[in-house]
Amino acid sequence: MTDAILTREYAEPAVLAARPAGFWIRALASSVDGIILIPVVALSFYAVFATKLLWLCLLTKIPGLLYKPLMEANYGATLGKMACGIKVVDEFGQKPSVARAYLRFVPFLIASLIDFVSTFWLFSQPQFQAATGFLEIGEIANAGPLQLTNTIVGWLILIDCVTAAFTNRKRAIHDMFANTYCVYK
Repeated sequence: MTDAILTREYAEPAVLAARPAGFWIRALASSVDGIILIPVVALSFYAVFATKLLWLCLLTKIPGLLYKPLMEANYGATLGKMACGIKVVDEFGQKPSVARAYLRFVPFLIASLIDFVSTFWLFSQPQFQAATGFLEIGEIANAGPLQLTNTIVGWLILIDCVTAAFTNRKRAIHDMFANTYCVYK
């Protein structure tokens, strides 16, 4: 038998025996990750509301595109997942590859793409450059052409994640898509 067949025969039962991490522990891990990324979010707000520098605003979006997939591919978990004692594995019980981690991240990549386009649109508006207050900038941003799309994608991501509460092995749609599992260590 080849190593791949042996690995598959012995790894799948290990994945199936691992206790699946449900929706609430994953939500807690995501919240911890959100707290860790607060400095980046604060810098993003500074870029939009104080300096109005497009390049700085776009630069602050890069960590969000790299953090989750690269942490899961390299360590099997983000810092939030590590703190909560959970990890992401493939069907063989191994940490996911970079490609699989990004495949898992596709719904969030779509949201990021919409956010990038919305950011370019916002910074191109003359009334944005003239705006002086938080509420005024918020009104301009909410008038953007992709607001409805952004809202729909947000709801779809929520449904994707909530699916983990109701599926076999507590898998979200993005887990099924990438053939990954979120399990307790």
